[in-house]
Amino acid sequence: MRPSPRQVARSATAAAAVAVLAILAACSAAPRAPQPQPPSGPGYRLTEWAPSSSFVVRVHPSAGSLTDEVMSAAAEVTARSGITFTLGAPAPTPAPDLVGSTPEITVVVGAYCSAGAIGCAEMWGQWGFTPEARHVIRDVRLSVVPAMLDDAATRRAVLLHELGHAVGLDHHSETFEGRRQVMNPYVEPTMSQYRSGDDAGLAATGARARPAADPAAALLQLFGATPPPARRLP
Repeated sequence: MRPSPRQVARSATAAAAVAVLAILAACSAAPRAPQPQPPSGPGYRLTEWAPSSSFVVRVHPSAGSLTDEVMSAAAEVTARSGITFTLGAPAPTPAPDLVGSTPEITVVVGAYCSAGAIGCAEMWGQWGFTPEARHVIRDVRLSVVPAMLDDAATRRAVLLHELGHAVGLDHHSETFEGRRQVMNPYVEPTMSQYRSGDDAGLAATGARARPAADPAAALLQLFGATPPPARRLP
């Protein structure tokens, strides 16, 4: 997710950046079956990955001052999707541990996003015996750049946007009902709440959420297998 054109004009670094969506190929123990086109609707688009029905949020010390804001934004997601978030122990490292059966969102401040992005969500799937089991978002690293520590208004929009990605919302570039949605690739400080298209998208992704636990996961992780990467969305 990137700053609005007005913000870009104020930032030489962002002005020089090219918006890039890096999609990582999903790795699995068996060939991936063809997936249906991700559903979309008025004002929203979904990814091909379904979200977990609940997440534990672990805030790295680099983002410790943002804990209340993160959980406030997460509450907005819950209200619209039914997906729940529980604050867990602080993350000891900025990298998700990718082990265990509990879906986690690790929140960090640092340079983990592509050039010019002010926030991003990196998502991993889970091991499973079937494509349906494998295509579930299980672990997420939600990153914001250090500059956001001094920009409270934009930071709120960043957190809402990246949490949207964490639960399966894709970018929606068009205006809806005369306004850009929070899931637009370019955010603005005025995006302090989800908008009507975002609301519909969160309801839709919440309807397909499911527990991340899968019979294959515990066995494969016992032998040190790394879950398949899903994608990284700015």
